[in-house]
Amino acid sequence: DKWLLESYEFRNNSFAVQPYVANGYIGIRLPTHGQGYSVDQNTTSPSSGQSPTNGWPLFDPRFTGAFLSGFWNYQLNITATNFPELLEQGGESVISTLPVWSTLLVTDKVTNSTYSTQTKNDSISNYYQSLSFRNGVVHTNLTWSPSGNNVTTNITSPSGYELDYTVLAHRSRPNLGIVRLDITSHTSRSVIISDILDGAGSWRTQFVNSSFADDYSISTAVRPEGVNTTAFEYSSLWFSDPSLLVNSSRTFSNYASKNDSTTSQQIEIMLPANSTYTIIKYVGIASTDAFPSNAQQTAMGAALRAKRFGWDSILIEHNEAWDDIWNSADIIIPDNEQLQTSIRASIYHLLANMRPSSEGTGIGDNSVSISGLSSDSYAGFIFWDADLWMFHGIQALFPQYALSINNYRAKLRDAAIKNAEYYNLNGAIYPWTSSRFGNCTSTGPCVDYQYHLNVDIALANWNYYLSTNDTDWLETQGWPIIRDAADMFTSYVQFNQTITVNEPNGTRNFTSVYNGTRWNSTFYYTLNLTDSDDNDHQVNNDAFTNAGISQLMGWAIAAAEVVGETPSSQWASIKDHMYLPQDEELDLTLEYEGMNGSVPINNADVILLTYPLQFNQTDTRARNNFDYYASKQSSDGLAWTYAVYAINAAKLATSGCSTYTYLLEASQPYLRAPYYQFSETAVDDPSINGGTNPAFPFLTGHGSYLQVYTHGFTGFRVRPDALYLDPMMVPQMPQGYTIKGLKYQGSVFDINVGIENTTVLRRPDESFSSTPDNTEEDNNPVVVRIASRNEMAGDYSIQINQTISVPTFRSDFTFDIDGNIAQCLPVSSNNTWAPGKFPVAINDGDNSTYWQPLDSGLSSLVIDLGDAKNISSAYFLWGAAPP
Repeated sequence: DKWLLESYEFRNNSFAVQPYVANGYIGIRLPTHGQGYSVDQNTTSPSSGQSPTNGWPLFDPRFTGAFLSGFWNYQLNITATNFPELLEQGGESVISTLPVWSTLLVTDKVTNSTYSTQTKNDSISNYYQSLSFRNGVVHTNLTWSPSGNNVTTNITSPSGYELDYTVLAHRSRPNLGIVRLDITSHTSRSVIISDILDGAGSWRTQFVNSSFADDYSISTAVRPEGVNTTAFEYSSLWFSDPSLLVNSSRTFSNYASKNDSTTSQQIEIMLPANSTYTIIKYVGIASTDAFPSNAQQTAMGAALRAKRFGWDSILIEHNEAWDDIWNSADIIIPDNEQLQTSIRASIYHLLANMRPSSEGTGIGDNSVSISGLSSDSYAGFIFWDADLWMFHGIQALFPQYALSINNYRAKLRDAAIKNAEYYNLNGAIYPWTSSRFGNCTSTGPCVDYQYHLNVDIALANWNYYLSTNDTDWLETQGWPIIRDAADMFTSYVQFNQTITVNEPNGTRNFTSVYNGTRWNSTFYYTLNLTDSDDNDHQVNNDAFTNAGISQLMGWAIAAAEVVGETPSSQWASIKDHMYLPQDEELDLTLEYEGMNGSVPINNADVILLTYPLQFNQTDTRARNNFDYYASKQSSDGLAWTYAVYAINAAKLATSGCSTYTYLLEASQPYLRAPYYQFSETAVDDPSINGGTNPAFPFLTGHGSYLQVYTHGFTGFRVRPDALYLDPMMVPQMPQGYTIKGLKYQGSVFDINVGIENTTVLRRPDESFSSTPDNTEEDNNPVVVRIASRNEMAGDYSIQINQTISVPTFRSDFTFDIDGNIAQCLPVSSNNTWAPGKFPVAINDGDNSTYWQPLDSGLSSLVIDLGDAKNISSAYFLWGAAPP
């Protein structure tokens, strides 16, 4: 089953092997035990080693927390900052967590042993855990031996219980979480079931109230520190045979934590021999952010209605909701289980943490944080990751979900306007990190930092319009954000103004900026910023930022025309005269003014000009930039960087097949088995990877990897008047792949990128816009534009149920070295290689990729030439670490 990921090994709780369930509004990380609250421990050096911790800015323990979208607090300080002096302007807003609602314990009355997250390995056998991408359900099955005897050969031993936990966050009922326990004993015996809403896992909250209600129900409520909003949890138990309950035994659980916000109930059940007893825990969750007048009633109603409808009906409804999603769009990769699983994982992990935009305030406008609803990595902040790396792939397939990212920025637009006013800027400016309030903070500065965020936000809004042709939406929501960004940068950029330039012998004041050959005063400049590489601070004229400003001005002018507004007279001038640092002799764009060529590149910057910016530059310049910065790329780069290399290699490659190498680099080193969750870094150990405690899961990686398929191999770009495609394929994927359900301006397309030909089928239209532009299904032709490098370049009109077929571009058919009989042929090695340094890199025709064995011992590989060949010579590029 390609939809099911499984684990048969019971391991100590560790963030990298834990599954989670989420539906975009609620989410919870699950321990390997299948339920309950757990904090990761140092199992290798328990007496002296440091416990595993999350990274910047909290550096707190990793734990199986319960999360609610948008449930941010307010606190005066934080563990780590970017600009600590900004704390004087106000505190931080960090994600708060709910009482853990998955806890459903079993206590054996004979031994007084309890199955919990503290249960030891020697009490557990026949272990199985799975996560289904098809419906987001996590199953955990095991045999528990309360006496401590490991039942390894006979699961019918009278000393053991068979426990089967099923957990889900309901897809179409955003307020509903469910924990089901099926328990089997092979002798008649009595157990105590404990239902706990565990406040020990509710971090950065204040207790409000709790209740012990009739009908086997309990509730608790918490509010995030410093904020007058409240989240309610309501749990109600269902039993398959109430006659076996010892009702007089119902009381608070003896096994619950003593936290104020913890509430619990326990009840004794007389289990008959050799039959399965079922307990279902229905949990309703709601906050006053989304339900200001009836959050408590919403939570209670969600639990009780589900209990009344019953498991079978509720599960069918849940499965049908996920079926609707997968029927709307999917990516199918034949005969490559690794790639198929990785891309379905990426789609799943993104959608599990998003809601449709139509669900309104507090649900459909919270965007998505770097780790979604299963971790407090990066404090649950919203970064550019959502607008640039998660938005565009989801927009191509599920635009109604992508719009929730834009809705979040629109919700905080007033705060962004106030930010700009504070810094004497026009328009609006968004903070680097954002959460509840959208103000500038010590972790999220608005100025002197990564200004490009505002370009990224504008691009997401402009591309949403281009993808939907929704002019009403553009006028009311997209245009104001794009205009604000253009106005802000108009007041930020410098023109013919004296600036200070750092030089080796000190500083000098100039009225212009050196462009590599001469001083020029006819450009607009940017000063004192950080680029997307993250390592370069307080630099001038970052290439990605400056090119982005130029592009933004073009989007603003075009948007103004659509909505009938008059563009600023300065926008066109800035668009045409933004300064770009360059080395004219090398025909190379510099990352920033005065860039030192010996500095490694941590994250992509200059290559972002090609994609996603689509900045106007010559093909030669774009390829020079790609080749140069790929050769400088640090092996410690984040996952999204290699996805950008893959997308740009697909666009720029004239020979070889390095697109496939970069595809592997963008995924395999970062994916963590068994549930194919991205980690932020290729190596998770901070003592090895340069000191980074990686975010996990890293949805940014999933989002950028998805774009390799939606925008890389297809060459898909949004255009106002055509579906633009530039398909290419590599020989390592001989069956190609199919995108089912790519959305463009109300039309739906299935695109098969084959090894020889690419076919585009227009399916019956679907409406993704509430405006008259797209609401009525019709058979008006849609223009498909095939890029100029294709043998069949040009515009094609396509109607519903029609197909066009064009050749697929193959860069591997071209050789930089004449007579290269090894290029892009199958490669294998029995030796382990360094993360991301695959054997296929040895003959992919790209000198920036390379094979690197894990150690300095003897290593070998085999290139399969197919049949006997005469070899006259062999060329080796040893790279930075020759043997």
